[in-house]
Amino acid sequence: MSWMTDALARNGFALKEALWSPNDPDQGPDKLGNWPDYYRKLTKSNERDLDPLDQDRMIQIALYLYETNPVARDVIDLYVDFVVGEGLQYKAGHDAVQAVLDAHWHDPINDWPTKQESRFRQLLIFGEQIYPVFRRKFDGRIRLGYVDPYHVRQVEVNPENAEEYVAVHLKAGQGQTVGATIPIIRVDESPRSDAYGLLVAGKKGPADQAGPFGAFFFAINHVSNSARGRSELLTAFDWLDLYDQFLFSQAERSAYLSDHLWDVKLTGFTEEQIKSWLRANKVPQGNSMRAHNEKVEWKVIAPELRAADVSEQARTLRQQIVLGAGGFPEGWLFSGSETNLATLTAQGTPIMKRLSRVQRHWKGIVTRVLEFVRDQAIIAGKIPRGLSPEELVIEVTASEVSVEDTAAAAATLKATTESLVVAKDRGWVTDDEAAQVYRRLATELGVELLGGKPALPEEDLPPGMLSDEMREALRVYRVMREMAVAGNGGEP
Repeated sequence: MSWMTDALARNGFALKEALWSPNDPDQGPDKLGNWPDYYRKLTKSNERDLDPLDQDRMIQIALYLYETNPVARDVIDLYVDFVVGEGLQYKAGHDAVQAVLDAHWHDPINDWPTKQESRFRQLLIFGEQIYPVFRRKFDGRIRLGYVDPYHVRQVEVNPENAEEYVAVHLKAGQGQTVGATIPIIRVDESPRSDAYGLLVAGKKGPADQAGPFGAFFFAINHVSNSARGRSELLTAFDWLDLYDQFLFSQAERSAYLSDHLWDVKLTGFTEEQIKSWLRANKVPQGNSMRAHNEKVEWKVIAPELRAADVSEQARTLRQQIVLGAGGFPEGWLFSGSETNLATLTAQGTPIMKRLSRVQRHWKGIVTRVLEFVRDQAIIAGKIPRGLSPEELVIEVTASEVSVEDTAAAAATLKATTESLVVAKDRGWVTDDEAAQVYRRLATELGVELLGGKPALPEEDLPPGMLSDEMREALRVYRVMREMAVAGNGGEP
């Protein structure tokens, strides 16, 4: 009845075994020796995962392409350059929390200043990252390890909730029959626990015993009921391979085009005379001389492959690659000489949104790790309990993902401000209307108005310190601020 089982499962019915049996190999007694009184679901919570062999193959291909294909490398490195930028920074709301985070961040094993780029790069290549954590009991110090996704046999999820990760099961190593199982970091939801509400690893036994205390598992490019991640290059695998083959074939073709042969016409010669003539006359070398009578005619023949122009074919393949591997504008990876700054800036809006989304996700990952570091320090007494939520907040920041022309934005703001001043003086708009127009434009240009005054007012500066351009900028700033205050009901 497998056809019926499949049909019902496709229509949302969570099938269960009709009969319970103590001989069922999927059942077993609990710690007290009692057999459970429930049925096993036939459907899986992570049924959208790739087949384990396909997952392993994807990991191998992704790394191979990154290491051998220039386009694949550029795509991944563009993500890293924009998302990580100048490096992530963090700030805690309390000095004790900040000190713990600083110690973790600059620990020689964790080494976030150096390793944050490679960690993000590997997340993109493999589609997932596993960081086992090692905890020192007396002060809660956390060090991160690394598990290659290729060594993962299965990622276990809650059977009732596909989005709740439980444990990472590793493949058996040399001399092992069963691979290790590492619990995934989670929030302690037991009200009676001293760690209630904090991030814990979930490992049984002493926290400082040998082996990892727990693990972080992060995955990207997957649906909710798929536990394993997907490589950022997955959708471009075939196109990257085809582009490689295409370029190699064109390189071979160019070699053929440089070949030629000599066609010699020997009028009236017999077969034996032709063979004798060939033995006596070698292929002419460059800068040499030959002589013949009217019965011998020499002619060079070059191959005519009559191949169509390949530039458009190459561009079609490249477009498939950039669409499948991130959606970057074509001019960012190819054909840079065929476009200009204005065109690239206009084309960059969609990819900027995507890069901002990826950066937000990466900052969330780093924040999760730092929150665990903070919570383990609280459990160990390194950070005092009873701090306010504001003092426990950890803010992770990164370089802004943007290629906007700031000079053009500044010119636009200045011109708009001066136009609004004229309109206000002539009674065309009210203060409130002018402020609304200005705020709307500033928001569109990505400017956040916070009010306040210049750090050094013009009247407090030594004479001659300000250039004419700086004085003009201060004048425009004061007008803009007056408009912003007016639009905010008189509040700075």
